[in-house]
Amino acid sequence: MNDSNLLHTWPRLGASWEGFALEEVVRLLDASEEETFFWSVHSQGELDLMIIKDGKRLGFEFKYADSPKITPGIQLALQHLSLDQVTLICPGEAAYEMERGVQVCGLNSIVAAGRV
Repeated sequence: MNDSNLLHTWPRLGASWEGFALEEVVRLLDASEEETFFWSVHSQGELDLMIIKDGKRLGFEFKYADSPKITPGIQLALQHLSLDQVTLICPGEAAYEMERGVQVCGLNSIVAAGRV
């Protein structure tokens, strides 16, 4: 088994990748601690990252999956937080809109572009 195959069988791969991707988004947006938030409602949903910057309320979910889905938690966050945009960040090069206010972006493409 090569190192790549071993990596893909590691049980904490998704959580580790999500932490890395979150840090990359914060870095690309040059967001300060005062501009970054985590949001959760007991047993109803959560948002991995919310950034309030330059008058915009941006939500981010990080999914180590090829085709992330809009969860009830994301819909709840859109309603309760008055978000301008929710971006689902996944591995790869994806770039498409799922529905109004919700887009999917591959981490590779946003890092290469230098912006979210």
